[in-house]
Amino acid sequence: MIFDFYILEKKGTCIFHQTFSVIDKKKVEADLISGFFSAMLLFSKEITDKRLEILELENVRLIFIESKLDNLEYIFVAFVDENESTAQVQDILRRISEKFFQNFGTKLKAWNRNTELFTGFEKQIELIIIKADIDRFMLIEKLEEIIRIKEKSRLEGLAIFTNKGDLMISNIELKQPLKSYLTRAIECQWKTGVAITRSILTYEGRLLFIEPISDYLLAAILMKQNVSIKMASFLAENLIGILKTKIIASEHEFQDFPFTA
Repeated sequence: MIFDFYILEKKGTCIFHQTFSVIDKKKVEADLISGFFSAMLLFSKEITDKRLEILELENVRLIFIESKLDNLEYIFVAFVDENESTAQVQDILRRISEKFFQNFGTKLKAWNRNTELFTGFEKQIELIIIKADIDRFMLIEKLEEIIRIKEKSRLEGLAIFTNKGDLMISNIELKQPLKSYLTRAIECQWKTGVAITRSILTYEGRLLFIEPISDYLLAAILMKQNVSIKMASFLAENLIGILKTKIIASEHEFQDFPFTA
């Protein structure tokens, strides 16, 4: 879930703000939060000489991208739920930045700082987010049949993620800690830029297998407790094989979704 969206000038001044949902019933003024962003961005640059991309607080993530057109440079920021995929939100922010420059790029070069220029942009942002959700729901619908595969005696269940860490569908009871654990494990691999292969992890005494089933989808398979590594590996290999076969059989149905690009 996206709670708030901001567009900042490079120096940190907020020029656009849109609220989608209030965090813990608390509303924070845009000017106050933009000052915080400005300080964090300056701190990040001074200390690490790198751009700030994500900041994690107790139950929210702040995700940033910088985008520019000619000599115009802005920072696009989203306040999101802690379980949102960083890469997926960055994709949405990039789409918003492209639409922003498409609409206002020429006008911003001689802008008189009247924010009425951006009137109506809220609806365009909502459409971008809705389209991302529609892409996701359509893909989920096509995955529902696949996810029903389950060997109940030894498997706790399985979940399917994009290779950027966004949960598509699951028949595991994904409580908050497990969902966060899986999302972060996948994101860590994605951020390295190294091709993702099978990972074998443990979660609360249970074996957890994460492996690609297509160019853009990963399966996370959670075993029940006390399943040996030999048996778990055998079951995971067989299940991954079945999933890959089913995905390949319907590859043409998945490849056109912008969400998976």
